[in-house]
Amino acid sequence: MLINELEGGVIQNVLPIGSGGDYLVRVSGEASFIPLEMSGLQVDATGSGSVSLLGAKTDQVLRNARVGFVSVTTFSHGPHAIVHSYLHFVRRGRRNIGRQKPKKKQRDGKKGGKK
Repeated sequence: MLINELEGGVIQNVLPIGSGGDYLVRVSGEASFIPLEMSGLQVDATGSGSVSLLGAKTDQVLRNARVGFVSVTTFSHGPHAIVHSYLHFVRRGRRNIGRQKPKKKQRDGKKGGKK
């Protein structure tokens, strides 16, 4: 795990299943612990699967925390089958880096179709 090398993070605790992340990380210079969610795909030839998984894991970690780290590794990516890894710091708020849920369309209140 590169969290130590890239962010100065040290894993402090394993989180329980369903809590939104896999580990709690202490990052050098930060006052509080930050959740870390890790996931991976065996094969993602086009990159779309890992991008989709990154969005889903971002949503997952931000359900229970204001900020967090999300890591997605693809063990066979692209035509040359190279290993590809994403590590993102995500934040909830007005400028949400994670995906936002689409708003529901409002209906006009009329029942049935046009006559």
